Amino acid sequence: MEESNFGQWLKAAPVLLAAGEDEPYSSWLREAGAVVTRARSGVEASERIRDTKLRLWGALLDTTMPDSDWVALYDALPAHCALVVISGEADTKLLTEIRDRDAYFVSKAAPKADFMFAVGSALSVRGPSLTRLAARASYMWRLPPQQARLLYYNLWSYSDQEIADEMKLSVRTVQQYQEELRKRTGVRTKHAYMRRLLATAGAQPPLSMSDETLARLEIDKL
Repeated sequence: MEESNFGQWLKAAPVLLAAGEDEPYSSWLREAGAVVTRARSGVEASERIRDTKLRLWGALLDTTMPDSDWVALYDALPAHCALVVISGEADTKLLTEIRDRDAYFVSKAAPKADFMFAVGSALSVRGPSLTRLAARASYMWRLPPQQARLLYYNLWSYSDQEIADEMKLSVRTVQQYQEELRKRTGVRTKHAYMRRLLATAGAQPPLSMSDETLARLEIDKL
């Protein structure tokens, strides 16, 4: 089978490859257009991360590397920098910890295509899918089609006038729909829909939530 061509898949993205052995990852990354900085130990990886001149977009850490500590590496990375954990073995605990930190995982046995897809996904900066969030809300709160559509527009922060124009309704009717939606979902503002759905999906809010909101989130997760 002909190997896939990943030329410019990573488009000059500066990445740190922390791996003790001479794995094929370095050549794969360079073939895909990445600018690769190497580190062959945990200590060396930490030094590279502290070097502000590198301006990294992502780091790849092989857990078999000497002094490997992916959690410490994750904590040291700047917020804009993604982490891909490379491991020969992965149990539920490891994968849960990686997922909870919004990091990424790839197996050492993964073929080139799987490896490149994992790295590409990690380096891409995408917001949450509002279509999927609205669909999940519709399913979770058992919304009828018209209210599900209204919620979707709310997630995009459209005004009632804009929503009315799109749905071919009067503003007054849209406002009535909004009131019905708030009663059905227990959310008081348009912005709160996004906050509640993100929290339900596992995102950690930067500000504290009320006991009432937290209680509703636990119900959402059931």
